[in-house]
Amino acid sequence: MLPTHQQIQQAAYAQWERGGREQGFALDDWIGAEQDLVLAMNYEQIAHYFLDEQRYQFIGSNANRKCRYCGALPPAPFGDTSHALPAFIGNTSLIANDECDDCNTFFGGTIDDSLGKLLLPLRTMLLIGGRNKVPTHKMNGGSFRLEYDKTSKGLAIKDTLSSPVLQENLENRTISADLTTQPYVPVRLLKCLTKMALAIMPEADLVHCARPLEWIRGANDEQGLEDVREGMTFLSFLPIVFPRPMASLFKRTTLDHPMPAYIFCVGVASLLLQSYLPLCSLDDLWSGRQIASPRLGHVAMSLEGPTQWSVIPVKSATVVKDTTMQVGIKYESRHEVSRSPSL
Repeated sequence: MLPTHQQIQQAAYAQWERGGREQGFALDDWIGAEQDLVLAMNYEQIAHYFLDEQRYQFIGSNANRKCRYCGALPPAPFGDTSHALPAFIGNTSLIANDECDDCNTFFGGTIDDSLGKLLLPLRTMLLIGGRNKVPTHKMNGGSFRLEYDKTSKGLAIKDTLSSPVLQENLENRTISADLTTQPYVPVRLLKCLTKMALAIMPEADLVHCARPLEWIRGANDEQGLEDVREGMTFLSFLPIVFPRPMASLFKRTTLDHPMPAYIFCVGVASLLLQSYLPLCSLDDLWSGRQIASPRLGHVAMSLEGPTQWSVIPVKSATVVKDTTMQVGIKYESRHEVSRSPSL
């Protein structure tokens, strides 16, 4: 089901009016209203979790353990505290009782590892902590260093005047940089997001997901790659900050137009990751047809302007090395320290 021109026009005007923005944002409001309507008219939210609750929240039974991913039962080990979603995207409270130790170890060393390496520069810039702390990002043999400073509760940056990594706009109080990511495997990014979606999926829906459950556990990343659809995995930067890290799963309710059965998103700080769930049996009816996914987070209700979004390439099993990610932040204050070279 697609919105009419009149529906989009009315929603876009209301969005533009609420935002109090200048006329120059009219196109962004139109696109944003269209995407929001597509989502509202074709999907329902079937799972939503805040990831920073004061107490642990558990998925699965502690008394009757069964691994959601491989089907293992005790005496298979379930001794680890398995985060249902990785800690590096802000999850401190959502714990999986239905993930065995073997699956937890495998995911942590493969698909979680790849997404964590891709996001490392962003985790530092956006002050997103992991299990212990905000990671430090180093480049150029250590001559560039970006880390969290506990005293100021902000970023401490080490750079060189001769070959600076950071570019600063003093008038706008912004800094930007091209930061290198660590080596990662693109298809594992999609596998990791798929695993997160499956982790919070209501148990009744798992009957449609036998293939993705098997796929994410496959050691051969080439297997199933031909079924991966490119262009439906997004990374977005919002001009606002999520009050709390969260994860949501949406399920398609209509069959009028080819759209994925499930859409997953996870947001922390001002970062939003979104993906469809591949290999789902509910999408078999679209076999051989082009399908499109509505985007979340591409326009935010903020006076700061529209969200910046980009497609994450995932249709490859080849390790990607020496790639850069352009990042930028706006700061409130800065303190510069100059150090003379040691003799």
